[in-house]
Amino acid sequence: MNQRARAILKRRGELGAEVKVETWREVTRDDGSLASEPAERIFAPGDRVMFLKNDRELGVKNGSVGTEMSVNIDSMQVILDGKHERQVTFELRNYAAIDHGYAATVHKAQGVTVDRVSVLATPGMDRLLSYVSMTGIFAARIARARCPPLAPFDYVVVAVAANHDQLFLA
Repeated sequence: MNQRARAILKRRGELGAEVKVETWREVTRDDGSLASEPAERIFAPGDRVMFLKNDRELGVKNGSVGTEMSVNIDSMQVILDGKHERQVTFELRNYAAIDHGYAATVHKAQGVTVDRVSVLATPGMDRLLSYVSMTGIFAARIARARCPPLAPFDYVVVAVAANHDQLFLA
């Protein structure tokens, strides 16, 4: 969903010049252990960014989200969401646990507190996932998509792109 939402914003001209950067992502090995491996992502000013690892020095937590202000191959500047909209600038060689932050799974966003969230209530969503998705939010809108079998994904992507100042859970 992140890639599709980003493509819509790019088409609308809402993103700046793109830069390919090296990031890190967590993967599960065959034995069940977790490991970090290099990955590449394309970011641009205007992108939504999600931080994937706690970093006390930087002042971010796993799940923190913000808006990209500037990016180059070596560093990023992000305005974090929240009352104070704090700016963080970091070198990618020191912190690269980032991804696009337009949408996240309920599990990934667990523990994140945001002012606005939309939740895609799918047939596989039970009471526990519904509860988890609503915990810790101040205000919420629940999006229930009753669309033809092939349409929900496109419907959700348009909703994500239209509301890129909020976190979308699926």
